[in-house]
Amino acid sequence: MSCTDCPLYKKEREIPYRGNPDADIVFIYESAGSTEVKEGVMLIGPSLKYVTKECERVGLDFNSVFLMNAARCRINKDKYTAGEIGKILKACRPNVETALKTIQPKLIVCFGAIALQQVYHKMAIKRARNRIFWSDEFNAHIMVTFHPAAIMRDPNKLPLYQADFDAMIRFIKNNYQSKSDVIYKEVESIQPILDGNCYKEGSYSLIGIDTETQGVDWHNKNSVIISYQVSKDLDEGWTVILQEECEKDKGDYNITVQRGGSKKTPEYIEVGIKKTEGYDRKVNELKELLQRQDIKKYFFNQKFEQHRFMNLGIIDWNNCCMDVRTAAHCLDSTMYRDCSLEDVISQFAPTNENHKGIVTETEKADMLMLLQTDRDKFIKYASLDPVFTLRTALEVRKKLLADKKSLNYFINFAQPIENEFLFDMERNGVLVDKDKIPEIRTALQKEMDRFKQQFIKLTPPLVYHKYENNFQLTRTVILQESLFTWKDKKLKKADSELKLHDIGFNLKPIVMNKKSGTPSVDKKVLATIIDGKYPKTAKELIRTHIKWNERRMLINNFLKNIAHYLDEGNRLHTNFSITFTSSGRVASRNPGLMNQPKHGDLAKYIRSLFIAEDNFKVCHCDYNASELRWVAHVAQEKELMRIFAEGKDPHRITGLWVRDLPEDYKFESEKELKMTRQNSKPLSFGLIYLMSWQGLKKYAKQGYGVEYTDKQAKDNVSKFFQKYNKIPIWHTKDRAFLAVHGYLRTDFGRKLVLPNIFSEEDAVRAMAERTGINGKIQSPSSDGTLLAGYEILKDKRVDKRHFKTILFIHDALVFAIAADKIDYYLPIIKEHMENIPTERFDFKMTVPLKIEAEIGDRMSDLQEYQF
Repeated sequence: MSCTDCPLYKKEREIPYRGNPDADIVFIYESAGSTEVKEGVMLIGPSLKYVTKECERVGLDFNSVFLMNAARCRINKDKYTAGEIGKILKACRPNVETALKTIQPKLIVCFGAIALQQVYHKMAIKRARNRIFWSDEFNAHIMVTFHPAAIMRDPNKLPLYQADFDAMIRFIKNNYQSKSDVIYKEVESIQPILDGNCYKEGSYSLIGIDTETQGVDWHNKNSVIISYQVSKDLDEGWTVILQEECEKDKGDYNITVQRGGSKKTPEYIEVGIKKTEGYDRKVNELKELLQRQDIKKYFFNQKFEQHRFMNLGIIDWNNCCMDVRTAAHCLDSTMYRDCSLEDVISQFAPTNENHKGIVTETEKADMLMLLQTDRDKFIKYASLDPVFTLRTALEVRKKLLADKKSLNYFINFAQPIENEFLFDMERNGVLVDKDKIPEIRTALQKEMDRFKQQFIKLTPPLVYHKYENNFQLTRTVILQESLFTWKDKKLKKADSELKLHDIGFNLKPIVMNKKSGTPSVDKKVLATIIDGKYPKTAKELIRTHIKWNERRMLINNFLKNIAHYLDEGNRLHTNFSITFTSSGRVASRNPGLMNQPKHGDLAKYIRSLFIAEDNFKVCHCDYNASELRWVAHVAQEKELMRIFAEGKDPHRITGLWVRDLPEDYKFESEKELKMTRQNSKPLSFGLIYLMSWQGLKKYAKQGYGVEYTDKQAKDNVSKFFQKYNKIPIWHTKDRAFLAVHGYLRTDFGRKLVLPNIFSEEDAVRAMAERTGINGKIQSPSSDGTLLAGYEILKDKRVDKRHFKTILFIHDALVFAIAADKIDYYLPIIKEHMENIPTERFDFKMTVPLKIEAEIGDRMSDLQEYQF
């Protein structure tokens, strides 16, 4: 009866469940695909191959499993909205309930988010994986993995998919029980460990270390270090409680915590914090542990823990052997991009119980409350972290030892950069002119108002009059109706017939959103209109909207976040890491700074906030033509190498070449020189990364305001590679290597694993090639800068009282230097940045590096420094 309420009713063929009705295990998928609908049988074709192969690998009899779909009819996810999919699932829920309550399985395995939503509740796959849930409704355990179709689209997920099958078979063999193999304890002292009663390797003790905190921002006055925990052995973890909650004004100090409310409207209360009995002794024991040379320390996120140690007054630590997150990233930066401890446990230290799943997201956000309400759960959750950190560290170490280049990259670059250089930069922070934030916000809002008025003038009158009572540019429908004409495919509640939208410029839609039935107005579509043969007014309308939106994003994404994350001294301590991206380039969070504008007036707005403290100057140091220098080196492109060796301008020479002019050509004006250089930049920065002539044409227009005809684009590609003929040879060589081995390696040794090169889809393979070629240049360009910064940090001539690294942004280093020490420190910076120690990585830089430096009182007003 519920089928009549389903959007699929009488539109799709119903595909029955199949399998063993006496099964202990049920596999539930999302819905039938086109092949299943055609054959009338669920789970056939490639999806079946992926499932049966894994079942065979782990020793599970596939014929003993019962197979179901969350919906018995096909759900075309490109066609239906989330709300409509919800209605479909609701209509099909009785079928699922009847089947599961009849079969009475012990384990339900959900393949994909829709299957999980139908059986349990809506949850992101990333959060649901690695956990086993209990369902009172079905009296069964539930686990989730990816749908086979997701593996086919993205081969990166295959190892995770396999790990899920491994976890499933361990659970089944353990008689469908999640049983911890780790002892956990709350202790008052770690002295037995300091005395040597712990896991050993030869003459060294090996320890995993972790902390539990209220809040994650170490510089926030309301963030508290609740405990630290260490691994006594590979199967036993200890937790030492340092501070806990008490009544307001009854402890050592008060903090403000969020209790209640919602994400949009949180409620805060003030609580007391008291130090536990023996607090000083407990901290001193931790201090001794961290400073002991005979104890090797392992962390999952070392930089985070180091900040916490310093907050406890511990400023020195020794023999910190491995940050597991960074080490795993060195093995495979695609799989272990921004990875969690759960991710590495599933790959390197499989267990019968995922302790991370015992604490909810709400409990994680308020660990002080968890300690009060369920102390045993807190102790278990905390104590197991260092144990699994040590277990995974030992396995990751084995993998690194078998991969000498990745090991060298980890030892000589990733570990010291992440946990010494970036740590120091985070700790320093950058001083922000807080009083200027309202001024900039007001200026941006005025510009938004101006562009909104321009937009209104350009808007077709019928569109404006239709929406004038609520004319908000955040409403997508205003831009859609201004640009396109289309007819609704679905009848809306308030309408008696399908509506025709034809009150704007009446352009033919470029891409239709299959779910909503409306024209897409994403960036690609808007760029197509701007670059194509469309009415000038429509183009100007789009440009005006883009300018308005750029300013809105600056207010919402930068000004708001910068103000939110300032410490009491108006310093911004952004979280930097090389593990946030698969390319290895540094990214930043809390707040993110890498996506801010790099040039122009909008960039000045944000950069005007970053200032020097009293008696200091801001110093911005960047490489001249860094990427092209690395292209010359990697490709051994002789002509580019000559240009740089002679100290010449590659953009000038390339521009003259495509104009068929000699290198010694005398420009008639500064304008002609500027135009020649500008016309060459799309070639230099596009063609080195496998860009086609069609892509070059769009890139030149959108990125540099340079317009090429089709013939000019084709001719310029030909001329560029005629002059720099070693670049296509390098491209061909690396693409061939990638196609066979599935990875590329940079000169520094970073391994760029790209499993999508084995995809059956041409577009996916092509993207993997571009990503690999980009990584061969952009990764060492970034790494070289970071390595130079680390060398400066370690230089004995540098006094941290007068010299601080405060930012790494757009691959440039930003320092705060005492005003009277500028001429002393700039030559030291130049020395290190132009002479990076590549010998540690078994290569010699064959192209000279050259830096440019600017100094000033704030980053928006810097002046060139002459060496």
